Amino acid sequence: MATFKNATVAIPDTNTNYSTLYTATGTTVIHTVYISNNSVGANADVILEVVDNSATINIPILDKVPLRANTTLVLEKPINLEANDSLRMKSSTGCPITAFASVMEV
Repeated sequence: MATFKNATVAIPDTNTNYSTLYTATGTTVIHTVYISNNSVGANADVILEVVDNSATINIPILDKVPLRANTTLVLEKPINLEANDSLRMKSSTGCPITAFASVMEV
């Protein structure tokens, strides 16, 4: 049976390290991801990647995609994850960003 969940992460402007948005415990489909730049005047360069645990590689989904201040980017294509894979992100410019993902665990 499928279970629907929400995942969120808030990255403050003082953090330029990766933050995990979601880690799969089993087969999972990320339906939609919303990424918001909460900065008043600075653009963010957003990096979003899948950490493929079984293949021990990181797969870029977004690579330094510019996101203007006070705007939201919506990714509406599914991302499939296996157990222990994760979706992580950061702002390479140190802008405060938040993300929300709509998740279906199978």
